[in-house]
Amino acid sequence: MQPPARPSRPRRSLDFFASHAAFTRAEYAQLFGHDPKSPTVNNLLTHHVRAGRIKSLGRNVFASVHAGPASEAPPPDFFAIAAKLRADGIFAYRSALELHGIADSGVAGVVLVSLKTGMRRRTPLGSYQFVPPPKVLKAIGQIDVETIHMVRSRIALRVTSLERTVVDVLNSPKLSGGVDAVIRSLDRIDALDAKRVVAYTMLLRKPTLAAVVGWWLDRHRSTLDISNDVLRPLRYALPVNPLYTLGAKPGDAVVMSPWQLLVPKRIARLAWARR
Repeated sequence: MQPPARPSRPRRSLDFFASHAAFTRAEYAQLFGHDPKSPTVNNLLTHHVRAGRIKSLGRNVFASVHAGPASEAPPPDFFAIAAKLRADGIFAYRSALELHGIADSGVAGVVLVSLKTGMRRRTPLGSYQFVPPPKVLKAIGQIDVETIHMVRSRIALRVTSLERTVVDVLNSPKLSGGVDAVIRSLDRIDALDAKRVVAYTMLLRKPTLAAVVGWWLDRHRSTLDISNDVLRPLRYALPVNPLYTLGAKPGDAVVMSPWQLLVPKRIARLAWARR
């Protein structure tokens, strides 16, 4: 009995595109056992780009195009594409909020933490922003601290954990949709490990951040079952004098005791309503 015939090269390509929302040149070359730099691989990819089956996103990354009518095409999986654009990327800030299912609203563009240069990439399938990790994490070799794995379109993603995401978005609201969107998003959390939130905050060694995170945990202590013992390390790390944060400025600021921080009046009203 003869073994079944091997699918033709065009058939293998079409099957590959159907099962890969995004892929690299090296992954496609592996399908045929070729060197990624070989003329054969280049010719095949060029042919399929011209045929409209795939799109080139630059840097040897490609995205598959739906084979049916454009009106029936599913939206591109921007997270799967971003994972191929930066192999070392960690989805963070507003992208982490979205992946954890708590984003207040969809914000255009994907954000990843990456050590590689180049802050932003605009492609035919979306805009992607790459930001460096916190300096202290790079210095101590813990860029991957508090990250988890998810899968989108059969592609593995690295994402900041919910606990790290809380701290990161409070630390950098501009990367997370703005202060108001951050507060509304975090208010959707009904369970997390507060000890891990505190531990990650302390790792960053920023008194103002310790105050903001402590204030946020304090206003959710009933919902999240947070004890004084959990908050104690943050109290020891507070700044000496109250500091403006979350967009507060003279004339539009309220002191949030005992956390030594000044927040905008609208944010303070949200805090009082929550407690």
